[in-house]
Order: sequence, then structure tokens, then C-alpha cells
Amino acid sequence: MFVIVVTVFCVCWLPYHIYFLYTYHNKDVVKEPATKHVYLGIYWLAMSNTMVNPIIYYWMNVRYGTKVFSSSCSPPEAECALAELCQF
Repeated sequence: MFVIVVTVFCVCWLPYHIYFLYTYHNKDVVKEPATKHVYLGIYWLAMSNTMVNPIIYYWMNVRYGTKVFSSSCSPPEAECALAELCQF
């Protein structure tokens, strides 16, 4: 799992850093009209790493998936107490 997380991190963030290194050494590229669109695509790719990590954790680790879904549901004690209150 560690290798996959690191690989996805590199794939997402490497273009972002390459873009800034390239524009630092070649300042004329920034004046091109398409540069803003390229930067936006690279920026979204870098930020998508945050969305991909939980998917990898869920896919690779069974315990992670069960903890995430069990914490999003209401605890059984609350359901029992609510059921007692609603009985006539």
C-alpha cells in the first residue's frame, strides 16, 4: 500500500513542480495564452491527490473501510434509545 500511495503522490505532484521549474528557467512561456489553462490542469491534478488517498486506503485496507463506514452511521445505542422514545 505504501508504494502505491507514494507512486500516486509522485504522479499527481511531479507535473506541478516540473511546471514551476520550467517557468523559472524559461520566463517567456508564462506569456503564452495557453499557459493559464495548462497550469490549471496541472494544479487540479496535484490537488486530486487528496481525493485519491482515501480511495486507495479503502481499496487496500479492509479495516479502514469498515471504520469509515461505521463512524458515518449512527451508533446502535442511539438507535435503541430513539426506538424506546418513539413507542406509544
